[in-house]
Formats: sequence, C-alpha cells, structure tokens
Amino acid sequence: MQEENSRTEKRLLKYLITAAVGLIVVFAVCWLKGVFQAEEARTVVRIVCDAFTFVGLLLVCFGFLTVLNKAGAFDGLAYSMKSLVRVFRNYRGDDESSKSYYDYKKAASEKRKRAWHLVIVGAGFLVVAIILVIVHGSMS
Repeated sequence: MQEENSRTEKRLLKYLITAAVGLIVVFAVCWLKGVFQAEEARTVVRIVCDAFTFVGLLLVCFGFLTVLNKAGAFDGLAYSMKSLVRVFRNYRGDDESSKSYYDYKKAASEKRKRAWHLVIVGAGFLVVAIILVIVHGSMS
C-alpha cells in the first residue's frame, strides 16, 4: 500500500512539474511577444493563445517521440551510430565488440520509458488554446 502511494505521488509530481515548466514557457513566450505592452484585449488573447499552442504542440510532439522511441523506431539508427563511433575509436577499451543488433535492441528496450505525461499535459495546453481561440473569435 505504501509503495502504491509513493508511485502515485511520483506520477503526480511528473505531471505537476511538466505543467509548471509549461506555464513558465507560456509566460516567457507571452513576455517576448509583448503581451504586457498590448493595449487591446483581443491582442492579449491572441498572444496568450499563441503561447499555449506553442507549448502544447511542443509537449505533445516530444511525448510522442518518447512513445516512438519506446516502440523501437530509432533502434536501428542508434545502433548504427554507436557502431560508427566504435569504428572511429578503433575499438579501444570496448567490451561490447561482439554485441549484436538483437542484443542491443533487447537491452535498450528494457531501459526505455514512455513519457505519457508530456502528451497529456500538452493536450491540456492545447485545450486551453482552443478555448482561447473561441474567445478570440467571439470578441468584436
């Protein structure tokens, strides 16, 4: 029971940290686009909407990249690059010289994790952006 609560707290902490970092980036984008110098409410809503859209798309895209990575979509590329580096180092100090692609893929799949919290928090930012688009459209 204690372990389950700890796991839930860690998961919640991931979501909260992701949302906090996202809000900081939203604030930075708004500041860079001059939201505090804007005089019209319509302009302010547009800038805030742009910031939420930017952060939401960024989080969702990075989240889906982790999902693709977990599925093994980049294993061939990573194995090729590591093999290329080993060739240029002339195999010095290399105890992995007999590691096959199958062994690499098996070991790599055990280490990887998905980052669904990025996708979910990013989707939340996109929902806020869609609401702001509706508000912006209804303003005259």
